[in-house]
Amino acid sequence: MFEVAEAYYNQIAMGQNIAVAPWQNASALEQAKVVDIDSRVDPQSRTFTVQAKLDNPLDKYRPGMSFKVMLSLIGGEYPVVPETALQWGGDGAYIWQIVDQHATRLPVVVVQRLKGEILVEGDLPSGSIVVKEGIQGMREGKKVADVTAQVQQRLLGNE
Repeated sequence: MFEVAEAYYNQIAMGQNIAVAPWQNASALEQAKVVDIDSRVDPQSRTFTVQAKLDNPLDKYRPGMSFKVMLSLIGGEYPVVPETALQWGGDGAYIWQIVDQHATRLPVVVVQRLKGEILVEGDLPSGSIVVKEGIQGMREGKKVADVTAQVQQRLLGNE
């Protein structure tokens, strides 16, 4: 038995093959089959329980052993912004996006915090430029220069 986040409930099916490996030998991949999917989501952990059956014809595995479970699941895709780019105002979280060299305040919803980065939900197209330094001086419509190339040149010693 193992727990799966509720967001993936519709991606797990009875009879589905999954890859498992015992923790003591992670390279020994085996195929198991999903034999039970709990109909209830735990309100605290926001997960549901899945049970899989592993054939054991060589009697290598014992009840209660721990296994690494590998599932191919598709999650939501969200923009990733540097942690320093996220700001908070009276109406919630926002970032400063640069559009045509001008600052635009963009409301966002924090989806998940990672180490040094944050997944956000908002109208932020891929490849967008966001402000991560000098935020205290930002205001709507302010002209902003992208100095990324200059900083990279300095770091490489090619001034």
